[in-house]
Amino acid sequence: MLAAVLAISLTGFPPENPPAEAAATGQHGWWPCDKQMGSQLQAKFPDEFAGSERAADGSGVWFGFKGEVPPEAIAMAKTLPVRVAFTGGLGYTEEELAAARDVVHQAVLAQPDTVNAASAYDVKTGTVQTWVETTIPPEAAAERAAKVARINAISTSGPPGIRIRAVLVGNIEVTPQDRTSAAISR
Repeated sequence: MLAAVLAISLTGFPPENPPAEAAATGQHGWWPCDKQMGSQLQAKFPDEFAGSERAADGSGVWFGFKGEVPPEAIAMAKTLPVRVAFTGGLGYTEEELAAARDVVHQAVLAQPDTVNAASAYDVKTGTVQTWVETTIPPEAAAERAAKVARINAISTSGPPGIRIRAVLVGNIEVTPQDRTSAAISR
């Protein structure tokens, strides 16, 4: 997978040694701007936008694109008061990842030896991960490996850059947390 990375660093924010409250606001107070920028980029480039992710420490944001990073996206992101990184050439959009997640999730739930499943996608890696609770006992290693292989081979009819990763688990009790996840019980 070829990916071009372009990083924009904006200077002067936050200040060098801010008080603790100001530092927290500087690191996390801009988050609504990030969410809004992601929505604007999605609306402006629906066939190219692959998603966004805020750094855990609040120091920056990442935006991904299926193909080349549009110059207009770079200009739009310059308004954010943090470090902005772009990755182009990912080969998928967030809509395609969501559709692939749904296809995988429904296919896993349709298997007779599936008790429950939870599925999500990662916009940075293009991976759809599904956690599957199965009736196959833990001691049946070959049968469990075959189930994982069957799941990983599910055709999503999406771009070839999307990967599937199945994990068999003992018990699933999840609640969807955001747009990237889906949890459906039988």
